[in-house]
Amino acid sequence: MKTPGYIATMLLAAAGLALVSACGSPEESPQATSPETPGAVAMVDPPVTQTNSDVYQFPPPAQSRLVEAEEAIRVTKTHGSDLLVVNYWATWCGPCVEELPYFVRLSKEYNEENVRFVGYSLDFPEEIEGNVDPFLKERGIPYANLVLEVDPNTYVQQILDEWRGNVPATFFYDREGNLVGHVIDSVKYDELSEMVAEILEELGVDAEKTELTDSAVEALSETET
Repeated sequence: MKTPGYIATMLLAAAGLALVSACGSPEESPQATSPETPGAVAMVDPPVTQTNSDVYQFPPPAQSRLVEAEEAIRVTKTHGSDLLVVNYWATWCGPCVEELPYFVRLSKEYNEENVRFVGYSLDFPEEIEGNVDPFLKERGIPYANLVLEVDPNTYVQQILDEWRGNVPATFFYDREGNLVGHVIDSVKYDELSEMVAEILEELGVDAEKTELTDSAVEALSETET
């Protein structure tokens, strides 16, 4: 695994954020029952699928939303796409800001039905209006961002045992909310693109990717300055 970057756990703990518990155990899956009479057919409930009302309603770009632990975890299970890419970042984290254009670029190359990107910001809640949202607007971040208000000591353990809350960090979830990949460090565009493509292939998802033109990529690079 890659070397951790900034230690967000200590910074969040110092902020005195409220303790919030996360979701409990998943529900048991339906099982077939034995027929009572010869020749009868055992009935099995159809698999549960997400309807439009079940899918999480993400905030629009440049309008981040403050969420607690339970809601942050619920997002990973109700995102409604084939693959969810969750990028933990903060405006004060240099490596996080440096890699943002790669996430922006890839988010423009995939349809949200196949791959959805969302940022989980570790900035302080009181900085949403004065810092986080202006930053997102200035950088032209096209996907939703949520600002976390969690107890880092319990939250990070629910995400991944080996994670210590350092950022940048990126986690990948399938449509059912299963963790299917992660990287605890900054990434480059080629590395991120390859990871997404490999995970989609493993999931059996035939997702069309539309490469950006050179001028579009150059325009994204200009937003870094």
